[in-house]
Amino acid sequence: MNLYHLSTTAALGGAACLLIFLLAGRLRKIVRDRGAGSISLRQVIFLLAVWAGVIGWNHQAYPLQHRLYYDEDVYANMALNVLQGYGATVTAMRVGEVKAVHGYKWPPGFPTLVAPFVAAFGAEKGPARFNQLCGALTALLLAALGYRLTASVVGAYGALLLYSLHPLAGSWYHAGSSEPLAVLLIGLALWAALGCRFRSRDAGQDGSDWFLLSVLAGLLAMLVRLENVLLVLPLVLLLRKARLRFAARHYLFLFLAAVPLLLCFAGHVATLQPYYLADVPESTFFPALVLNNLRANIEFLLIYAPGPFLGLMVIAAFCGIILARRQGVKLNLTPWIAVLLVPLLHFGILLFYSVGQYHAPGGSRFFLIQLLGIALFGTALFAQWPFPRYRPWLMLAGMLCYLALLPDRTGVWQYFDSQNESAATEHVAILEWAQSLPEEAVVLSLLPCLWENCGVYTAAPEYAGDPTVAGSAAIYEHYGLFNLSAGLPPPEGEAVESVQTPDGMVGLYRLRKR
Repeated sequence: MNLYHLSTTAALGGAACLLIFLLAGRLRKIVRDRGAGSISLRQVIFLLAVWAGVIGWNHQAYPLQHRLYYDEDVYANMALNVLQGYGATVTAMRVGEVKAVHGYKWPPGFPTLVAPFVAAFGAEKGPARFNQLCGALTALLLAALGYRLTASVVGAYGALLLYSLHPLAGSWYHAGSSEPLAVLLIGLALWAALGCRFRSRDAGQDGSDWFLLSVLAGLLAMLVRLENVLLVLPLVLLLRKARLRFAARHYLFLFLAAVPLLLCFAGHVATLQPYYLADVPESTFFPALVLNNLRANIEFLLIYAPGPFLGLMVIAAFCGIILARRQGVKLNLTPWIAVLLVPLLHFGILLFYSVGQYHAPGGSRFFLIQLLGIALFGTALFAQWPFPRYRPWLMLAGMLCYLALLPDRTGVWQYFDSQNESAATEHVAILEWAQSLPEEAVVLSLLPCLWENCGVYTAAPEYAGDPTVAGSAAIYEHYGLFNLSAGLPPPEGEAVESVQTPDGMVGLYRLRKR
């Protein structure tokens, strides 16, 4: 492991451990001071029971499944390379003890943090297992955010149920993409920033621990998805004018964790280059895409948000504000504005993205950020109504409306899975073919990372003349969807395996016998 990869892995791992330590400290204090709050132990137990029931139902309803081809395989391969000391890189060639890797455009946060789960459960299932944990923690965090924003247990139930019962959330938390971790860290950064604001500005107490927790979560979120740099504006809005009294340990934590994360982020951005998976065109940003993406994404929101519920939220929110003003209730809208900025900024940047439509294959994962905003603002519908005795009934009516309007879970994923039918067919076939190959076989492929994930020696086609590859006893070539999309002819050799996909025949060819 070179110094750069070692320092990056150490910075991310150390920051994650420190984040857990700080979070445990905050939770311990919350539990200790619970008696001074407005939520009872019975309410906490019942809320945790509802949370456990929802998570258990999602676990049964949504099997572990690839949803994002072939990004999930690349992430898993990067995690394998982290475990092997190569950092968050992608394998180009692996034969015996000889290995060649290259950097990639994705930041190192997700593959580094998911690496322990890849070590425990394997490259195929490890990232999805990790995201199951992220899903459970995100649901609990949404309940905490709902309570923090509304000071009502009704708000906690609203945020938890609105987010966790959505079919898109349930499915993506059983796949291996990076968005579930990004949403968890974004939510944690917002929750800590709100805690810092309420403690330092409203209660007049020191908010240094909350501030540090928010900064670390925000920096980690930026190293999971680069577009999470947009989180800076909402956090600045919440943390400005915070009352901070840094002790020596706070400066130490900033020096040991926050500064290395900033350097990692700057180093990754500075070395960012247009790496490609085979010859697939790189995704790009164009202003000309805005109108088409805007129309498509609004249509998606009206179907999957769903639209009537969004309208009901807006109407109820405005009615609540008007009634509150008439009753002389002072409204603090800054926290809500900051929370609203998160989905709005992410929605806006996708408009310029060539693959920024929610309807695109794998694009529905971006909807998780929007769902975060919808769930939190849905709590306003339930918990901010000026007449407290009607809030539980309003929550019940809103939830029934929401569940009735949500698209059918089976139908939703039949539609989205049909977009990836060819890739799913090829992926399943590769997993099967890998089991039947000779032990020392080498597979030439435009997807060497996937073959290495299966435990097979592999190399990209440009390494075919490398002595390590050329000297192998058995050489195969994978002719897949990337070859078809690039217009490449099948290799000259014996077809030993093949499978028909909607986009054409893919197969495995033996180039040299043992």
